Amino acid sequence: METRIVEIAERIKGLREMMDITPEEMAEAAGVELEEYLKHENGEQDFGFTFLYKCADKLDVDIVELLTGKIPGFPSTPSSERARAWISSAEPGLSTSI
Repeated sequence: METRIVEIAERIKGLREMMDITPEEMAEAAGVELEEYLKHENGEQDFGFTFLYKCADKLDVDIVELLTGKIPGFPSTPSSERARAWISSAEPGLSTSI
């Protein structure tokens, strides 16, 4: 499968695991069967826009973050985890919800 698809799949899986969301919950949120969801998450099947949009919504991230690994508005930020760490260390009490 194409490298970009695998990278997006890894982001989805990584965020899902960080948020303790099961594959079953993600499949339901994305409106697909579990088997199809797992093919997407493993980079074995290309994504449609609706699938990506619904995953981003469930993971509470901007779709751009799933596609690029960067958070809009954070120049040169490679991942949400790094950005959240930066935000939480920047100002005590500042929410890390993005």
